[in-house]
Amino acid sequence: ISGNTGHGILIDGNANAATTNNTIQGNTIGLNAAASAAIGNPNDGIRIHNGANNTTIGGSSTAARNLIGGNSSDGIEISNASSNRVFGNRIGTNLAGSVAIVNNGAGIAITTGSTANSIGTDLDGNNDALEGNLIVAGASGVRIANAGTSGNTTLLRMQDWIYVDPRGRLVRTRVPFVSGNSVKHRLRVAAV
Repeated sequence: ISGNTGHGILIDGNANAATTNNTIQGNTIGLNAAASAAIGNPNDGIRIHNGANNTTIGGSSTAARNLIGGNSSDGIEISNASSNRVFGNRIGTNLAGSVAIVNNGAGIAITTGSTANSIGTDLDGNNDALEGNLIVAGASGVRIANAGTSGNTTLLRMQDWIYVDPRGRLVRTRVPFVSGNSVKHRLRVAAV
C-alpha cells in the first residue's frame, strides 16, 4: 500500500459510531514489496480518525505484523479516536528490522482528543514478546499531544525501541514501562 495520493490506509469514523472493530494486519505500507526501500505515501501510513474506535493494528504473530515506513508524515496517527490497539508492528524499518526506512513524522502519534488507546500491548495481561512494536523514527518514537488526549497507555519494552546512532547504525536501547498518558523517555532519534 504505497505511493498513493493521501494516507496509505485511512479509517475515518466521520463521527459515525458504526466505524468500529476494524483490523489492519499483514500489510506493507509506504515500502516496496520486499520492504527494502521507500515508496511513501504523502500523508500518514495509517490514520485512524474522527471516532473510528476499537481498531486493531498489528497482532501477536509475524503474519499479523504491519511493515510501515517511508511515509511523509507519521507511521501511524490516531486522531480523535478511542480504544484502538497498536502492537506487533515494525515501524520505520525494513522487513528484518536491520535498516532504517523512517517516516518523516512520529513512529506513532496519538492526538486531538484521543482516549484509551494502547501501544505495545494487546491488553491480555501477558507480556508476549511479539506484542512490542519495533520503532525507528525521524521524530518522536511515540508522540502524545493536544488538549483532551488522555488515558492512553504505552507499554514499552526493550524490543519496542531502536534508534539510529550518528553513524547510521541501528542500536537497541532499554526503555522502562511507561503507563498513562505520557512517555517519560521519549527518544529523539537521528534521521538517516
